[in-house]
Amino acid sequence: SDGRVIQHNNSNGNLRITGIAGDNLQVGSILLVSNCERGAIFQVSTSLAGSTYYLVKNLVNGTGTSMTPGNSTRDLGSRYLDASVARLGTRTYFIANSGFDDNVSALWRIDNAADPVELLQGVENLQISYGVDTNGDRVVDNYVAANAVGSWANVSSVRLNILISSLSDNVVNLGGNKQTYIFNGEDVTATDYRLRKEFTTTVAIRNLLQ
Repeated sequence: SDGRVIQHNNSNGNLRITGIAGDNLQVGSILLVSNCERGAIFQVSTSLAGSTYYLVKNLVNGTGTSMTPGNSTRDLGSRYLDASVARLGTRTYFIANSGFDDNVSALWRIDNAADPVELLQGVENLQISYGVDTNGDRVVDNYVAANAVGSWANVSSVRLNILISSLSDNVVNLGGNKQTYIFNGEDVTATDYRLRKEFTTTVAIRNLLQ
């Protein structure tokens, strides 16, 4: 439910917004305001009807309230006139046994607090690494795990390595030998006769990669 900013007083944090659904403007909602150059995340501390049809709201990015997580400042860092506004949500991915076959792993997803949804069978492993720029030239120098990131301000991209396996356990039989494959930069020897393949994608973080 995206909206548009039609008035913004950056000194007091007031945003006047049109087009966004009223239930996404409730006090306590976490919103993202963004233009072509930058964005800011804040929590709604006051929501006031601005029109007969409640299509326009005054949002106060207030401080000093008891909300969690709350806002540290009213200043959003830029004047977001004619910017877009959307409510943020959480999406969690994890790997567990398939609900259709306990012998097969699957990729699952949880949206906010909804029940888990099975997306794809045969997903066996998912590893995420972060591209770190160590010298400030906006070019990634190496990819590391989350616990090895020295400063998150230096992360310019995210790399996902996904391991997919066949659903059947009798696909690969190399004269009695099991498959050896590469995953996340390492050679791995399978413990069964499933066929496995790695898929990799790299995603740049907006405005941080050369």
